[in-house]
Amino acid sequence: MDAATMTGGIFYLAAMLFLVVLAILWFLLPFAVFGVKGRMDDMTMHVKDLKRELTMLRRDLNSQEQSGQKADPDDPGKITPS
Repeated sequence: MDAATMTGGIFYLAAMLFLVVLAILWFLLPFAVFGVKGRMDDMTMHVKDLKRELTMLRRDLNSQEQSGQKADPDDPGKITPS
């Protein structure tokens, strides 16, 4: 066996191994995408809930400022008139 045949055989083996690994990854890709999609939907729901809570807190803070009340820094749930 000469060097050219040996090099060609090694290249062929490496190319086939690469293609097999690529085919396996290509087959598994949709499962990975759909697995991540469920978690992303959960995270999106949590972000929407946090946004809703922040909007309510901002609205409460604005109404307290307009009515002249201020929050007690030691007890955030307690509001004292100014």
